[in-house]
Amino acid sequence: LFVNGVYRGQVTPEQQAQMNQYRIELARWSENFGRTIQQQVQSELNYALRYGTAATYAPQSNAPAGLPQEPAFCRVA
Repeated sequence: LFVNGVYRGQVTPEQQAQMNQYRIELARWSENFGRTIQQQVQSELNYALRYGTAATYAPQSNAPAGLPQEPAFCRVA
């Protein structure tokens, strides 16, 4: 196992399971992020087509929660 070019030893079955779970969570986050962007663009487009102008909104975020945390063994101390 190498982390940012630093050798960290052999991958254990537990680490492999953690990495698999991280990949699943990251894929789920990515899908949600893409869906959120599409919904916001569609909403803006619908508003502009209906009213002939871009909507003005107070700052807000409908973005999915932050990226999933990578497994601890993936970080270099």
